[in-house]
Amino acid sequence: MPQTETVETESKSNTKPKKSDQQMRIVERVFRLSITFLTPTLATLPANRSILGDFIHSKGSTDAQASEEMAAMEHVDLDDEANKMKTIFPRDEEGFVHAWDYQWRGFLKDKVDSLVKLGMVKHLSPWTYKAHIDKFVFVDERRIYFLKNGERITEDPLPLLERPVRATTQKGDRISLRASEKLEGGITCVFNIVLLGGSRTAKKSGDSHRAGLNEEELGLCFDLGKRNGFSQWHGGGHGSFEYTLTEIE
Repeated sequence: MPQTETVETESKSNTKPKKSDQQMRIVERVFRLSITFLTPTLATLPANRSILGDFIHSKGSTDAQASEEMAAMEHVDLDDEANKMKTIFPRDEEGFVHAWDYQWRGFLKDKVDSLVKLGMVKHLSPWTYKAHIDKFVFVDERRIYFLKNGERITEDPLPLLERPVRATTQKGDRISLRASEKLEGGITCVFNIVLLGGSRTAKKSGDSHRAGLNEEELGLCFDLGKRNGFSQWHGGGHGSFEYTLTEIE
């Protein structure tokens, strides 16, 4: 009997996992994205300390991230009254101009919203797409550097674009002047995007359920960037770009 029990135990330990168990894993795909801007790109971050602080915390930043983002604005006097209606780019400790990862994730949310409305992304809805981006789509780098001729940009000050902004209030329309730092067309940036994927099939109906985005849907988001670009005033033609998307094996 003891010998028989030993054989049975070994047999169980050598049993291969069920096929369904082998499929239950998270799939991670990494893509290298190269952006070339066709039109000037405008800065988005408020050059006013109280407004900037509220803006940073509205993005769900941790205290450490908030401190990092405030430190990235040390190149400008955030309390200057003249900067109240001005937007600027963050810079790192060496003065290099960059965007934050959440700005590109915000771009993706805006474009997925458009694709959902166009019926081109059917597994998401207007009520679920933001959560899917938050949980399953990631930008690898914290700082996305802007490049000119392949080199990081340190120009200071950057040129400004001034424009009138109309706001409708209870007292009627009001027009104010807003200024934004700008980077001219031809600027590039390169970074990685990570897609977490997986699928499951309902046992009874056999319907397939999918989370996040696939490669084709990710490409569609950036296809829209040529018509409706990145960063501020993209509806007015600013921040439009071309891109290449390559999967990293």
